[in-house]
Amino acid sequence: MPKVLFRFFDGENRTYKHRLRHVPFVFVLSLIALSQSVAQSRFPRDYFTSPIDTPLKLSGGFAELRNNHLHGGLDFRTGGEEGRPIYAAADGYVGRIRVSGHGYGNCLYINHPIGYTTVYGHLLSFEEPIRSWVNRRHHELQENELDLWLKEDDIPVRKDQLLALSGNTGASGGPHLHFEIRHTETEELINPHWFGLQVADHVRPTFDCMEVVPLGPGSLVGGKPSPLRLQFLQDSTGFWRANKEAKVAGACYVQVKVWDKHTENELRQGIYQLLLIQGLDTLYAFKADRYAHSETRYANSVMDYEAKMLNNETFYRMFRSPGNHLRLLNTELSNGILYPKVGVKTQYQIIATDFYGNQSEGSFFLTGSQNLTPGLKSAAPHRFESQILPDRALNLEQDNFRIHLPPGTIYDTLNTRISIRAGPASSLSSEYRIGSPRIPVHHYFPVSFRAQHVPKSLKNKVVAIGTNIKGVQVAHMGTWKGEWFETKARQLGSFYLALDTIAPHISMQGKLKSDTLQIGSSLFFTCSDARSGIKNFHFYVGEFWNKLIWDAKSTTLTARIDENAPRGNQMLCLLVIDAVGNEANLKIPVFIP
Repeated sequence: MPKVLFRFFDGENRTYKHRLRHVPFVFVLSLIALSQSVAQSRFPRDYFTSPIDTPLKLSGGFAELRNNHLHGGLDFRTGGEEGRPIYAAADGYVGRIRVSGHGYGNCLYINHPIGYTTVYGHLLSFEEPIRSWVNRRHHELQENELDLWLKEDDIPVRKDQLLALSGNTGASGGPHLHFEIRHTETEELINPHWFGLQVADHVRPTFDCMEVVPLGPGSLVGGKPSPLRLQFLQDSTGFWRANKEAKVAGACYVQVKVWDKHTENELRQGIYQLLLIQGLDTLYAFKADRYAHSETRYANSVMDYEAKMLNNETFYRMFRSPGNHLRLLNTELSNGILYPKVGVKTQYQIIATDFYGNQSEGSFFLTGSQNLTPGLKSAAPHRFESQILPDRALNLEQDNFRIHLPPGTIYDTLNTRISIRAGPASSLSSEYRIGSPRIPVHHYFPVSFRAQHVPKSLKNKVVAIGTNIKGVQVAHMGTWKGEWFETKARQLGSFYLALDTIAPHISMQGKLKSDTLQIGSSLFFTCSDARSGIKNFHFYVGEFWNKLIWDAKSTTLTARIDENAPRGNQMLCLLVIDAVGNEANLKIPVFIP
């Protein structure tokens, strides 16, 4: 069971005092130990076995901060190779099968009689009898991508049964097995370490740097209204100190770049538990035990969203935003906002702990100061200015544009307005702007445009164009209600209407060496779409529907000629369809002996 022992710097010197003599702190330690003991007893530690037959090494940990989501499981390394055997972690039955070029790629969900589901993602291929069952469904439905829900007696499995081979399918950055344990009924994701899936770990977390971030009007850090970065330095005893103190006028919060590593594993992992402490007070707490699947995008509020999305820097914000309801954060504590007193130098500690109790401590000082910068008079409020509150709904409408933000759309209060300017030359509307794509958004919200002049024959080709935080255009499909085009978006910023009448682009990778093509041969195609994105694709050998494999990250379609394909002179036809129905096809005459 993980154990936690806190030691603190005593002022400026390098001695340490165990604060166990303070009753409140002993109480806190007791609660932590009790909660871990209860959690351990709640989950069976000998029910699940490892899904791979090699010593467990991780390339990703539970609840790590990823782009727009929390990592829902453990990523097991497979030696940089595909094709490693994957086994059932316990008795059960296949409850769900997904085949996709996105997300978890080829993925299995095994339901177990004790109320948990294990998930196996990024698989290269399925083994029998799963493979034959899936292939039948491909051909019955004539669909390449599947999301199938099964009955208990469809495909039962036994503990340690060979299920599949490991792969790199879907949104995978390299060969590995993504493994999850969920509560079957609620779909809560639970840290698999609680179930006895152990890795060798005697390595303490590493502090890299931190930032002190001013919060609210008039707040300054180091005399500036922008974050101040401090570097951590490790002393001879293994403890970490920020390389300088920060002077703060007003309020602030801190965010820290810290990671964990495991024994004989050079890859960085996320942190299991983070605490921000001042004196005897715990100001912020993060602990990666369990969370609901619907909470995964709260990651965007736990992290520094801009730093992650634009620079791939992972900072844990030690500040709980009003609209962040992630259960990994302790809501009974303060929200992490710091108010350094003017002229007072205050010490703070950050405690980083991994699941196995390895712990590191970092220390920094903040000194309160006065804001001596003359305040600027606020600009006259614009007549369309609005305040968006995290847990309240807001409806905005201006000219031919309206937007509805349900409660929980954003995490922090935002003062904004709808601004209007002429749209691009090819647009069907003005360009409307509200907020910025640099502001993270939790869920989709409705956006509507009035467009009276669009011919009826082209209405099915209309899309709403937004721009994400990286400046990439994103097309949003929608429906028409009278003169209004209604869609949903999940980023703020600019929006306008445009037409998509351009078909997808298809090119064959390489050339056929001859017109003769053997059964089992594979053909590779690159496919792209300039606006609305690829929605579907089909491949035919004559009149015979032949399965395709889609890899979205490389925009590659693979066609392996099926053993049941017709022989003789045949016409191969690849059909690719985008989200608004534009079609492209490529035909290749061949002879199949």
